[in-house]
Parts: sequence; structure tokens; C-alpha cells
Amino acid sequence: MDVSDQAAIRKRLLEEFKEYHPDIRRAIEMTTVSTDWEVWKCTPQKHLAQGKAVLVGDAAHSMEPTTGQGGSQGLEDAGALAVFLSNIISKDEIPHRLELLGKMRGERTAKVVALSGVRLGEEEIIRKNYPRHPISRSSIKNAAEHIAFLYE
Repeated sequence: MDVSDQAAIRKRLLEEFKEYHPDIRRAIEMTTVSTDWEVWKCTPQKHLAQGKAVLVGDAAHSMEPTTGQGGSQGLEDAGALAVFLSNIISKDEIPHRLELLGKMRGERTAKVVALSGVRLGEEEIIRKNYPRHPISRSSIKNAAEHIAFLYE
């Protein structure tokens, strides 16, 4: 990225953040060097487990920070690992347990990743303007339902 035209970058950032709190805009105005980085979001992995290995956290489901779910999903992964790996009698059970964990977590995290770019309160707008978006195939119609899906 070319960062030599700082005035142009600052102008674009101020436009992008025009609806944010004035303190945010003031911070942008005060910067001496500004850059921006694209948020990397991967397609959810189809197979989270193989043998005695399992992907968790951002390795399994990186997502946009809009709903703050990256860390939350990592914590859910840890909780699921604790449940699925408890009461193991033989290490031979591990691959099957991890396969079950991958199927269970894969379904939920695929939905959370797909919804991670949807700001709370914009569900209907996304449904209307992007009928192929995954939210259109879900029961989530508003911010309250979105929050319930994420946190209940």
C-alpha cells in the first residue's frame, strides 16, 4: 500500500468514520502516519479434525471483528474441547471424539463467520439487498435475534 499521500488517506479515513464518536475523528486528524489493513477472513474449514489433531481459534474460523466473536469462538472451542476430551478411557477414542467436536463446532462457527460482517441492526438490510447472504437462510431477522444466536 502506498502511504505517501497521507492527506488522501486521512481524508478517506475521516469519511469512513464520519458517523463515529468525535474523539475517533479527532484521533484520525491528529495522526502523522496513517495506514489501513484489510481484515482477513477465511472460509470456514470443512474438516476441523483429522486423527489426533484439531483446528481451533482463528486457525479454524477467522472472521471480521464486527460482532467481537473471534475471541468468543475461541473460548467456545476450549469449552468444547474440555467436554469432548473428558472421561477418555483410551487414547484410541481421541480421533472419534475430535471428529465429533469438529462436526459440532464446524456448523456453529460457519454461521458465526458468515454473520461476522453483519452489524447488529442491519440484518433486514442485508436480507433485502443480498438475498444469497447466509443470513437470508437463517432465522435471524433483527438485532435481538442476532444477539440471542451469538450469546445464548
